[in-house]
Amino acid sequence: MTLGLAPKAIDALRAAVHDLHEAVEQLPIMKPLSRGDITPSEYLTALKALYGFYRPMERFLFTAGMPAACTMPVKPKSDALKQDILGMGVEAGEIPALPMCGNLPPLLTPNERVGALYVLEGATLGGRTILRRIASGLGASAGMATSFHGFHGDQLGPSWRRVQEYLGHRLDGDHAGILEAVGGAKATFEALSMWLASPRLGSSSEEADSLPNTLLDRLRCGAPLACSIEAAAEAIEHVRNVAKGNVYVVKNSVDGSFCGIPQGELDAFIHQCSISGSFSPVCFLGQVHRMTDYVRAGVFAAWTYVDLLERGLYDKAEDIRSAVLRCQPERLQ
Repeated sequence: MTLGLAPKAIDALRAAVHDLHEAVEQLPIMKPLSRGDITPSEYLTALKALYGFYRPMERFLFTAGMPAACTMPVKPKSDALKQDILGMGVEAGEIPALPMCGNLPPLLTPNERVGALYVLEGATLGGRTILRRIASGLGASAGMATSFHGFHGDQLGPSWRRVQEYLGHRLDGDHAGILEAVGGAKATFEALSMWLASPRLGSSSEEADSLPNTLLDRLRCGAPLACSIEAAAEAIEHVRNVAKGNVYVVKNSVDGSFCGIPQGELDAFIHQCSISGSFSPVCFLGQVHRMTDYVRAGVFAAWTYVDLLERGLYDKAEDIRSAVLRCQPERLQ
């Protein structure tokens, strides 16, 4: 993507996602929103699909350690989608079983997350037009499910201006920052398009939550491991490739453990890898190497990797990944 001498973030983002946005609107699951004869069933299907994407995305973007989400003037919208789904007659007990997208974009930098938030916020801009268009097809249901598409009410204009001002203050003139934001926006639209085009609408929430167990099975049943460092490398690559850096999917666990290991033990391990309160990749490597339970070593390594991502320590997360990939056991004897 080529930027001018003094690029404006909003112009670059708008141009970068224009075609992707139009492609999403033409997907079979979304196209009924542009018709006046949409049925309640079609509208409910679209709401469920959007909820399945917004919920895990927002759980990731608005979690602790995500500074872009804390400063950008936007609010989560998955609760609004949930209210609309309930308004269309779905029982509250059915909500947890709705399918959730498990293939989210990595979004490893703050500016990439800004680009993703731009996409999620922008999706509500045409909401009032959509509501007017589909009102006749929905009949009595129309007034019960307007929380998402009518999210900003009569404050839509001022709200969007605040977003534009934020983008301008943060990114205008910053070529590298704009390119990162554009990359995050495009990756988000591509992930959304894949999700909405999937016949199964991705994996169910239960399947997404099972990732830690999938990791454990891989370590137990995969190729024989030569040492704990190899187990650590295998585990980190598995988490990185399968979860795409999505901390929510990796760390979500009903009983508070990760692959059956209590979070307290995992946190203690990370503490042992620190010097004067700062995480040390060298200490990490030494701690892992001393483990005789290779499966346990892999689990601790995977947890450490996603914990560093969650805290925004991307360089150190990449440092431990690089270290275990290149390290030979004899170097640590």
